[in-house]
Amino acid sequence: MFRILTIAICITMIVGSFIKDQSTINNFECSDIEYRRPDVFQVTGTGSLSVEPTIATIHYAIEIQNELAELALNTANKIQATSFKSLQSVDTTNGGVKISTTQFQMFPHTEYDYSYGKNEIIFKGYKVIISQKMETSNLNIVGQLIDAAINAGVTSIQSVQFDIKPEQKAELKDQILQLAIKDATHKAQIALKTLDMKIHSIKSISIDQSYAPRPSYQNKAMPMMDTMAYGSAPTEIYAQEQNLSHSITVGFIIVPIDQ
Repeated sequence: MFRILTIAICITMIVGSFIKDQSTINNFECSDIEYRRPDVFQVTGTGSLSVEPTIATIHYAIEIQNELAELALNTANKIQATSFKSLQSVDTTNGGVKISTTQFQMFPHTEYDYSYGKNEIIFKGYKVIISQKMETSNLNIVGQLIDAAINAGVTSIQSVQFDIKPEQKAELKDQILQLAIKDATHKAQIALKTLDMKIHSIKSISIDQSYAPRPSYQNKAMPMMDTMAYGSAPTEIYAQEQNLSHSITVGFIIVPIDQ
C-alpha cells in the first residue's frame, strides 16, 4: 500500500511539472518587432580589382621522331640541354627563369596507310615528347624567351599565361572581400529604401568562389612567309591586366524604417 501511494505521488508531481512547463510554452508570445520581422533578405555583392600581372608561364614541348629509339631520345635530350642554357642566358636582371619538366613520353609511333586501297598500320619509328614550362617575373623578356626556345630546337610553344604571384593574391583578397561586402550592403540599402525598410543586422555571409581569368597574349611576330622574305622579326608578347574578383552572399535581417 505504501509503495502504491509513493508511485501515485511521483506521477502527480511529474504530470504537474509537465503541465507547468507546457503552460509556459503556450503563453510565450513574440514581441511586436519579432512578429513583424520578415525573413532573411539575401543580397549578392561582388568586389573586383584590376592589377598588372607579375608572373608569366610559357608551356612548350620538344617532339622528336626517329626510326631508332636511341637516336630519338638523344636528339631530344640535346635540344633540351641547349634550350635550357639559351633560356637561362636571356634573363640579365637576375630575376631568374625557372624551368621544369611537366611530362615525358617515349613510345612507338604508327600510322595508317590508306594508299591504293590499303588499310594497314605501319611502324614509323619512335617518338619522344618532352613537355616543359618556364616561369619568369620579368615580363619584358617573354618574347625573347620564345625566340630563344625556338632557335634552340623547341618544336612547339603551347601557351603563354600571365598571372599574379600567390603571395600578392593573398594580400589583395582582403581588399576584394571588403569591397564585396560594401557592394552587397549598398545594394540592400538601395532596394530597401523604396520599401520603407532598413537593415537591422547581418544573419549570414557566404563566400563564393573567386574568378581570375588569364588574359590571352598578343603575338606580333611576322608571319612565316614574311619572315622568310624580310628576315626574322622578334616575337613581342603583351600582357593584359588581371581582373581579380570575389562574390559573397550576405543574409540581412531587415525591419521597418520606423523601428
